[in-house]
Amino acid sequence: MRRSKEFLIILLFLQSIICTGREFYITPDGETVYYSPQPRVFVYKPKAEEKRQDLFIPNGNEPRSVTEPTGLFIDRNDRIYISDAGRNAVNVFSPRGDFLKTMIHETGDSRTLHRPGPLAMNPFGDLFVIDTETRDVLCYDFSGRLISPLETPANKGRQIDSPSAIAITPAGDIFVADAKKCRILHFSFKRELIEAWGEAGSANGQLGRPGGIASGVNGELYVADTENHRVQVFQPDGTLAYFAEVATKAEKWLFGQKGSRWGDLSLPSSIAVNHSGILAVVDSSGGRIQLFTPLGKFLGGVVFDRDKEGLPEVRADALAFDSIGSLYILDGRGRRILKVFPHEQNAWLKP
Repeated sequence: MRRSKEFLIILLFLQSIICTGREFYITPDGETVYYSPQPRVFVYKPKAEEKRQDLFIPNGNEPRSVTEPTGLFIDRNDRIYISDAGRNAVNVFSPRGDFLKTMIHETGDSRTLHRPGPLAMNPFGDLFVIDTETRDVLCYDFSGRLISPLETPANKGRQIDSPSAIAITPAGDIFVADAKKCRILHFSFKRELIEAWGEAGSANGQLGRPGGIASGVNGELYVADTENHRVQVFQPDGTLAYFAEVATKAEKWLFGQKGSRWGDLSLPSSIAVNHSGILAVVDSSGGRIQLFTPLGKFLGGVVFDRDKEGLPEVRADALAFDSIGSLYILDGRGRRILKVFPHEQNAWLKP
């Protein structure tokens, strides 16, 4: 037993020597992911022929039509959920873009959903939708039946003032970013309020109208601190996070600074994390997407070439990753979903 321990210590020591200078991240499944030391930048050029490959029809009266896309989510089976504020509906599509069903479609004066926006799903298949008009966060089961809104104590009044984003951890805990109150609300998997943390400001741990939130692979929370031009990393209880499992042993809990260079951020908004921990951030008013390691090291980016084929210029409003790491972009202006790297899911990784 002693010899096996000594062998393990030697093995770990050799690994540390071999991996010096190479940042890596260990997923909950035990997968070791090495990041490329050289950032890569892609220019995405929409072409007219891609219009046939859009994941939904921009206009029309068909059930699969989406008139005003405002939210995007991809579940564990790679089904694509799209909020449509124009039709007050949530439509579901297959990974190939085939229409599957309208999950939610409420009309009339008695409707509970008025203007669907950002959305997320818990591990039990319940869908949470932010109503940007009523400022409620509503919960629906997979059949589209309304279960309930998120619960807040009656004696504390309205807790959510301006919900801008929602994230759900693998354990089912729910986190809602409140842009106006500059804080994050933490709900249990039973939809009960646990706590609220954060305050307005630019100091460490303070927030400036947070516009995006995502759950990392180890339960950490990435918050797009929009008006402070940075991303902060928190533990679920609101304390600043650090990463002890990475090779550098660095305690990194925020990254980004105001600027236009790669690695800088300008009004970051939507944010997404893939299964390997890679973080995608929309900034510059939707004009580009940057990708970072969990420690904030810049990996690469996506910029959109001006369209010369008659299609609208791309504006990224929301992001989502599928199970193999392909990046989906909701282009609200063009009323379409773009799958930028359908065959390059490992473009950001180099073994």
